Amino acid sequence: MKIIIFFFKISKIIFYFFLIYVIIFLSIYIISAFALKKGTVLNIPIFRDFQINFYDRIGNRIIWQTQRECVQYDEDLIYVPRVNFECKFNEVEFKTNLNFDEYGRKTKFKENFIKKQANLRNIQIEGKDDGIVVLGDSFAMGYGVNDEEVFSALLEKKINRPVYNLAVSSYATEREILRLKKSKLIDKVDTILIFYADNDIGENRASNANQKKENNKLIFDKIINDKTSSLIKIRKIVRYSLQIPIHELTNKTSYFDWNDHEKELINVIRKYPFIHKKKIFIIVFPGSLERRSYYKNYEPKEYPEFNYLKFLYIQNKHEDYFLIDGHPNQKGHEKVSEILYNKIKTSR
Repeated sequence: MKIIIFFFKISKIIFYFFLIYVIIFLSIYIISAFALKKGTVLNIPIFRDFQINFYDRIGNRIIWQTQRECVQYDEDLIYVPRVNFECKFNEVEFKTNLNFDEYGRKTKFKENFIKKQANLRNIQIEGKDDGIVVLGDSFAMGYGVNDEEVFSALLEKKINRPVYNLAVSSYATEREILRLKKSKLIDKVDTILIFYADNDIGENRASNANQKKENNKLIFDKIINDKTSSLIKIRKIVRYSLQIPIHELTNKTSYFDWNDHEKELINVIRKYPFIHKKKIFIIVFPGSLERRSYYKNYEPKEYPEFNYLKFLYIQNKHEDYFLIDGHPNQKGHEKVSEILYNKIKTSR
């Protein structure tokens, strides 16, 4: 009987402890979410993590490629940026205007260069083949910064050469290369900068395995029309408000095996010989430190089968990113442009 009473008391204590835990952290989550919706970023442990979670996982982030006015359907690439149209893209931490033409993100330098070097009645650019093309996803595209603040715009001013930024949010390596193939730029560049992100591996792996692809029009419609129900959002908020404090206490960090990423990446590049004679730099620029995801076994191999292929890992700092959004901010893009300038200058 005493044992039963003892266990009853323990159970009661556990129940009240859990109830208090739920009330405290659910309340903090709600406060954090409310502050973010009002445009206030809270750089305080737990509050910050809750805001990042609310932004990333609950469906409150405005995703660029879901904006009808910013993208259009493409039968090969699912979607591409609308050209010669100003896309207004605003979030809690930034207010931006994104402009694209057939050569990627617009810049004043490139517009002047094209006017001087090209016959405007012909999309084929005339002139020297010493341009640089950028391939990548949202990091390289310049998610969160204006046209003249993207690292590619800063880089072309430093080197006095056109830098064609064809990067598009969420593209992995194959779509990036296909976008280059569909452009009129391959014969007018001697250097290709491929920005690699850890979330590229899924699409790269599927490409290498020749998995059957879903209809691209169906994918596009799903991206444009996808909405998360309120009930699902509430369930996620309750679950994450209880999980995140435990993750913080255990300092839970994700580690990706670089060998797997490199293998899938290189196998995609091997499929496209038309770029093998160019100088190729693979730029590894990890996500923000708040998301605690890192590579292990980062030791890129040599690939003599290509004319020139080098890896460049850019060390990151907290100050290089938007705190909640996680993309590189203006300071981050300036840092990347300076590193690339020095690397390209010494490789010529």
